[in-house]
Amino acid sequence: SAAVAHSAVRVSLQKETMNGEQNELGSDVIIVTGRGRRSGERFRPILRPEVQRMLTEEFYPPISTSSLPGNMGALIVPKQDINAWLNHQRQQKGERILIVADILRDLTTGSRLE
Repeated sequence: SAAVAHSAVRVSLQKETMNGEQNELGSDVIIVTGRGRRSGERFRPILRPEVQRMLTEEFYPPISTSSLPGNMGALIVPKQDINAWLNHQRQQKGERILIVADILRDLTTGSRLE
């Protein structure tokens, strides 16, 4: 289902943000969506366009995809796009940690209590 596909892609990419700060992917990623053989209209894929839409519209910076030559049931995700997204996520995570650290410091010094 589309919901399972969303979750699988998000969880896989989020797991990469948990890896070491300097780790970058060394190769493109292939996402297998299937050709749509069991879709409502035979061979009319549902997951493929939904995953493509999600990666370009719900991720920042957007992650592009292209067809795997000779296999309409798979998408190639360029390593450059994933690495740009990973770096952005790690930067955002670092900024959130600094904000939490400032709040904790203020709480321990009592300045937030005034």
